[in-house]
Amino acid sequence: MMQLSVRLVPVGDTTLVVALAGELDSTTSPILAAFLDPLPRSRVKHVIVAAGDLWFCDLNGLEQLAITHRAMQEKGGHLAVAEAQPALCRLIALMTEHGGTAIPLFSTMPDALAGTGVEIYEQTGPPRPVSRHLACFRRARGPRSEHHGTRRLRPQRDETPITPDRQENLPPPDRWSAIVGRLRSANAELLRANEELRSANAELRHAHDALTARAAELRRANDALVARTAELDEVARITASLVHGLGDAAVVLDADMRVLIWGAGAEELWGVRAGEAVGRPLASLGTGLPVERIVPLVRDTPAGGTARAGARTVALDAVNGRGRPTQLTVELSRLRPGDDSGQGLIIAMKVPRPGDSHDR
Repeated sequence: MMQLSVRLVPVGDTTLVVALAGELDSTTSPILAAFLDPLPRSRVKHVIVAAGDLWFCDLNGLEQLAITHRAMQEKGGHLAVAEAQPALCRLIALMTEHGGTAIPLFSTMPDALAGTGVEIYEQTGPPRPVSRHLACFRRARGPRSEHHGTRRLRPQRDETPITPDRQENLPPPDRWSAIVGRLRSANAELLRANEELRSANAELRHAHDALTARAAELRRANDALVARTAELDEVARITASLVHGLGDAAVVLDADMRVLIWGAGAEELWGVRAGEAVGRPLASLGTGLPVERIVPLVRDTPAGGTARAGARTVALDAVNGRGRPTQLTVELSRLRPGDDSGQGLIIAMKVPRPGDSHDR
């Protein structure tokens, strides 16, 4: 966990040195804000940040320093940074180049204090390196242990007495409680948001699995339809071949004398396309075929027996699609399903050739 140590050292009546150690980021910037926010309402006009032991600082911490600097400028003072690490100096320079608040930088504390009216700045002791993420300890004088020959160690702390002027610069205890309460609330909200995201992710996985299974079913159904379509195309090809072999023109009718199949020879003979003929009554097509003579023959055509035994052949005079008289040999046979019940009619029409015989 990132830690930040803040030590306030009043120097003169209107100058305050803020010694920072550790890391300053979005997590620890509220701690620094608790110390800096009350300063614009106090007697302090100049704030010097001793950043020699500040190992890390991001934009959130730098923005907190910039806010205090602008507030101090409004009351005729400023905030300056002294003894900063190279990374922090580069970050402040980049912020200034991009139009941000220009925070003064000084390499030493005396240089930073020169513009505040403080001539002498004495440190409590020589600077000591601070371990990252660990508290800083200093050696204190005290009685030796009876069993050990080493001196006791205690944490380094500011021994400066708290005066009334300095006490007003410290944040009140209730602000710490408010900060801790806000952090706990934010943590609870993040936990709830995390649980909601996990639930949504689980629902999305279930939906994805369901869609994947549905897609597999649709692919199987599509494969079955493709196979069935290929079978039907093969049946249609065989049917067309059979119809073409029945004669020069072949027509298949249902029980209501509506056209089921209109062969290519019928198109050429009567000048009516299959798309115009299929589904319509034969008598409504306007062909030159004498339908009124065929209907009585349909009733007399036997329904049982073999294909040839149940057929009847007659000769008719007709007018073809070009308006020319044509003699036809018409063979009528019942369309029989598997149970041999006549539920349609096959009409095979042939144009007689020399040597053919037919009944009239």
